[in-house]
Amino acid sequence: MLFIIIIIIMAIENLQGVSYAVITPVFILATVSILVRIYARGVVLKAFDWDDWTMGVLLVGCSGHRTVRTELTRLCSSSTRVSKAFCMFFFITTLESKSKSC
Repeated sequence: MLFIIIIIIMAIENLQGVSYAVITPVFILATVSILVRIYARGVVLKAFDWDDWTMGVLLVGCSGHRTVRTELTRLCSSSTRVSKAFCMFFFITTLESKSKSC
């Protein structure tokens, strides 16, 4: 069964929809579990410690990253000149920063 699913996925040219179908439920599940943990540790047990603060900060950071990434993808797929120029600048800047770090 898994082999058939892999063949079907490999036959799809653009895997963006499949990746969103996998990433979105996992992200929602992770967000809910972190919020339940923060509620349990902060309200019920009154034992909110540094690891809970870290998880909260990372949740906000990952949510922000996901939002920015989605908007950049939407902007780069539009056909206006400004968005094309911005995406080319962003892509070149990203490549330059990767080449300098190597």
